[in-house]
Order: sequence, then structure tokens, then C-alpha cells
Amino acid sequence: MYLLNEGLLSEIGMTHEQLLGKHGPEVEPLNPPARNYETGYGSYYFEGGKCVEIAAFATPNLFKGLPEQRAVPAAELAPRFGIRYLKSFQDGIEGGISFFMADGCLIEVGGYRVDLILKDSYVSVMDLAYENAKDGLPAEIPSKYQFFGGVAIGIPADATVEDFLSDPLVQAWDKNVFVLKDKKVITSGKLTTDMTAWINGYYCRLCHMWSRC
Repeated sequence: MYLLNEGLLSEIGMTHEQLLGKHGPEVEPLNPPARNYETGYGSYYFEGGKCVEIAAFATPNLFKGLPEQRAVPAAELAPRFGIRYLKSFQDGIEGGISFFMADGCLIEVGGYRVDLILKDSYVSVMDLAYENAKDGLPAEIPSKYQFFGGVAIGIPADATVEDFLSDPLVQAWDKNVFVLKDKKVITSGKLTTDMTAWINGYYCRLCHMWSRC
């Protein structure tokens, strides 16, 4: 049975005092300025008095019911646990990182293989609004698109360049955004994943919401 640990996700936004009440006394952190708790899941990071990240904890703490030995592809993991798969990419020579989203949180899962999740993979959960704010992404502006970490864009299959360039969140983030294909600026037509966007000082790859990119 696959079960997402909603209790862990709910700890994003909690105060230090609330986490003390839930997980017992604070213990010496392995990675200052993180805080660690006796029965906590990982290293807790705070901003403005609230937890914005829980880092480097074991995969089964969030994903209950993972197979003991078999790896699960990231795209298959998402529907089993009711979360949204965003993208995977290579990290180092053999490692990989996959990103998911659930309950306003960005979930990062790292391991030895690109887009494969194992029981010995590691997980970090971050407040999505905080992560975007670090990159200058305005908050609480409606958008058709999914941004995360400031460098990736999830696009609907029917998206157009015109829609993207006029999107209120894109405009609020950077009024001088460009869409490029083969190093040429594109101003109209279908928005496709072989294009890139120059936005807020980044070249951003364009990814369909449910595809690996």
C-alpha cells in the first residue's frame, strides 16, 4: 500500500516551538545552521521563524510502501502517492535528482540513477514559495505555468508563445523575457519543449508538466 506522509509535509511552516512539541528535545545539528530534533525526520532550516526546508532524510519517511529492492521510475511514483512529477536530471557522473510537488512543497529526491527512486534515495522537502522567492519569483500571482527553483517551467501541451509572454506571473518576474529556438527569438506560435526562455537572468528549459526534461 502506497501512502504519502502528510504529517511530514505539514511540518513545513511550523515554528521551532511547535517542532519541539512534536519531536522532543533539540539535538546537536550535523549541518549548522540547521536544527535537529530527537525524533525529527532530517535537518530543519528556518526563515522568519518558520521551517522552510527539511533536508536529507530517508525516502521511506515520506513515501510509505516503497518496494524493498526494486527501483520505481519517478513518473510512476507520482500517481501512486498523489503528487505531481515535475522533472528529473543527471547530477554528477551517475547520480540523478527528481523533483515533485505536493501541498505547496517542492520535493527533491536524489539517488544513484536518473529518475529512479529507491528506498536508499535521499529526500529534501522545501517550501515552494520560499524557494521561488529566493530567485525573485513574485508570490500569489495567478499563472497557467508552474515555476520552481527559478529555472524550470512546466507548460501545458496547448501553450503558445504569445500566452507565455503575456502571462501575468512571467510579466511580473521579468518584462524583458525572450523565447528562443535554435538561438533565434520566437514571438508567436506553439510553445514547444525544444525552445528555451531567457527570464530573470536564466536560460530556462521548457518542460511539459508530466514529462521528464
